[in-house]
Amino acid sequence: MLANVTWGRVATALVLLLAGLQVFHLLLLSQLQERADREKAALLTRQQEHFYQESGETLNTMLDKLREKKVIDSWGSYYLVNNWIKGTITIPAKQGKNLVTLVTQCSVDHLYNVVEMVEKWQGPISLSVFAPGQDAIYAIEVILLLRYCVTLVAQYVTFHLVRPISAQETNLPLSVNLTINMPNKHVCDNIELSLKKILRFDRTNYDTKDIPYPNNLLRNVALRNSVTGYVLVIDIDLRTSDNLFEDFRDFIATNRIIVEDPKTLETMLYVVPAFEVESNQTIPSIKSQLVNLWDKGIVRPFYEEVCPRCHKYTQYHAWKILQKSSKLEMSFQVEWRDPWEPFVIAPKTIPYYDERFKQYGFNRISQACELHIAGYSFNVLNNAFVVHKGFKTTDVFHKTKQEDMKKNKLLFRQFKEDMKTKYRDSPRKCH
Repeated sequence: MLANVTWGRVATALVLLLAGLQVFHLLLLSQLQERADREKAALLTRQQEHFYQESGETLNTMLDKLREKKVIDSWGSYYLVNNWIKGTITIPAKQGKNLVTLVTQCSVDHLYNVVEMVEKWQGPISLSVFAPGQDAIYAIEVILLLRYCVTLVAQYVTFHLVRPISAQETNLPLSVNLTINMPNKHVCDNIELSLKKILRFDRTNYDTKDIPYPNNLLRNVALRNSVTGYVLVIDIDLRTSDNLFEDFRDFIATNRIIVEDPKTLETMLYVVPAFEVESNQTIPSIKSQLVNLWDKGIVRPFYEEVCPRCHKYTQYHAWKILQKSSKLEMSFQVEWRDPWEPFVIAPKTIPYYDERFKQYGFNRISQACELHIAGYSFNVLNNAFVVHKGFKTTDVFHKTKQEDMKKNKLLFRQFKEDMKTKYRDSPRKCH
């Protein structure tokens, strides 16, 4: 009996001890949580101070450059702000010789695309933003948000601004009140949603308040301000295959050794085949993934429905069945034919785009035509590609597409006549 009483007291004591330890543990956890909350609040305060100091400096710099109005395009129609805000990573001139800058352009409401673009590219991007009227003010806040949320944007993307002189605001604000509360990582959970809170509108690149979209001027601004020996000019909604930036660096270093004639090297273009993938699918990273999806009908050549002739001379089937290689290489050369408008990695010294072309149609093919007449060769790369998310269909274009096409078709005829004068001695023709 005595033993039972003793064990009962021991059990009771153990229960009380465990209960006490649990209470102590909870108190300790509570104290640790309070300490962590205080440290988190202090860190957030420091982050806020750093953010507002940095963003304030960036914002003031962007506003100052916006007000300067010193650079005007060759037609006297647009104000240009070159290097509006630069990426923080600089590339020494010697290192940049074998590197590629991704050159692109868009209106303010399509800036969110640069997030996926830089994540895939992992290298320098030169981006021209078209911002008529108050869109320039929206652009400042959008760029601040993108640089805050995505380190790669802050590091690699250099933004330029193009705005029509006719839409120039005479009384620009002295400050910009941020719509989004930053720093606040929750705004980065859905960047597109956060951007919509800033912009409060949704439109296509070609629907900018009845002001013609100057895509070729935008391309040229970004092209002139690129800092590498090579450029890849693509649209903002295209994504590159993985490691293309690094793979091309290694490839071109080897190609410089193989191709002994510098003039030949300077006129070599490297075609990057273009594709479309269904909008509900993940963008393929490497060629084997792309081919697998291609066989299933989930991927198809770019513009296959909208303009099949515009890219068919890439010779997709021949590219598809190439012998597998772990290295980026030239696979075959293709003679340019109208209306082929491939995406190419090119020397930065290529002729600029014809800035007379605005809105939709003939803006890229005109430059491809001039490259052909000027003596450039088109060499298809074996493993590289770019992808547009979503199939391009004839019913998704802006309402003035046909009007744009009609106008630019007439301009293209004049362009071809101009090429005959510009390249009198060239045996090549634009057809």
